[in-house]
Amino acid sequence: LGGALLLAFGPTPSVHAATITVDPGASGIIADGNCSLVEAIHNANDTTTGQPYGECDMGDPSGPDTILLVGNTYSYTATYGTNGALPDITSDITIEGNNSTVERDGGAAANFRIMRVASSGNLTLNQVTLTGGDFNSAGGGLWVNSGQATINNSTISGNSANNGGGVSIFPRGTLTVNSSSITGNSAGTGGGISAAKFNDANATGINVTVNNSTISGNSAANGGGISSYAKSYYATAQVTVTVNNSTISGNTALLGGGGVYNASYDYTGNPTEATITLNNSTISGNSAANGGGVYTRRFSGTADISLHRSLVSGNSAPTGDELSA
Repeated sequence: LGGALLLAFGPTPSVHAATITVDPGASGIIADGNCSLVEAIHNANDTTTGQPYGECDMGDPSGPDTILLVGNTYSYTATYGTNGALPDITSDITIEGNNSTVERDGGAAANFRIMRVASSGNLTLNQVTLTGGDFNSAGGGLWVNSGQATINNSTISGNSANNGGGVSIFPRGTLTVNSSSITGNSAGTGGGISAAKFNDANATGINVTVNNSTISGNSAANGGGISSYAKSYYATAQVTVTVNNSTISGNTALLGGGGVYNASYDYTGNPTEATITLNNSTISGNSAANGGGVYTRRFSGTADISLHRSLVSGNSAPTGDELSA
């Protein structure tokens, strides 16, 4: 009886993560005996059998999975996700890139982003370059569509979109960028990163944290480097951006905020707050029509910029503004 009780009430078995190794260069869905990146993501996302594609190892239906790349380039001319080169991330997935590149092929007839993280998704990118994404909506490189994403030791460059050339977080979600470069992207709003909370009835906000990273050479109409925008159209809208030990430089904006743009619009009377905090960071060499370094625009609501041991210097605007509010 004692043994039976121990078995019945003993420790809950731990969740085991699966590792799925992608064959060099395999990218799409082809019955060639090789595990492709697309097939690996489908297996990692699967919550039933864990193995819709037998060419790849089985994912763990109940736990996080790791996809292992081998340092190649994975190039796409067609989509396998929501207007994306790769399938949507809908579960807890880590991609170990080993300096791999995932790109939209320059000869692709269609325009599409590289990746999308769905609301149920939690993506970690390690040592991956996302490039060539081109889409007329959110996120040329990566769209965090109410999910979570962590970018480590990676590069997001040469992407374009209407909102968030490099990365878009919309209409809610969490993004953490560690020791990475977001460079040479373009957009209507937020050339490097766009965090936009609007037209969403859910009160959950957006949180972005950038650590030990570089955001440079990006361009947009507003927010060449980073754009933060909160609008309480249906519900409370809150966007919080924190930049630590990082550099925002050489970005351009046609209108406002060459380095950083921060705006709020209290449309319905619900609380609206857009906050950007910079700690031990540098904003330099950026340019815009207004606020070469930083531009804050309060249609209504709260839009705050806080600088702690940070430098805003060497930026340019027609009025000579470094920081405009």
